Amino acid sequence: NNKNQKITPASLPIGQPVVVFYFDPFCDHCKEQAKIVGQDAAKFGKTTFVWVGLGEMEDNVTFKKEHLKLFLKHLYVKIILQMSAQFCPSHIEP
Repeated sequence: NNKNQKITPASLPIGQPVVVFYFDPFCDHCKEQAKIVGQDAAKFGKTTFVWVGLGEMEDNVTFKKEHLKLFLKHLYVKIILQMSAQFCPSHIEP
């Protein structure tokens, strides 16, 4: 996807499945999920994966480089390195 493209719920495909992952860059469970799902990302077809980082930008970038490599080849992956209000769970402030 375009690095400069702003990702919002309205920019996601209509009528296709979307999976949103909120990750903490230090969470072992998050790292494991990225590995497991990333290995099979191509099997999900046109499912869009959105990864939303909950950590500091530098830590989120490191997580992306180390744990989302398999996803970067998948056409329908969008990575938000800093949480925005549009993708913020209601109990967390962006």
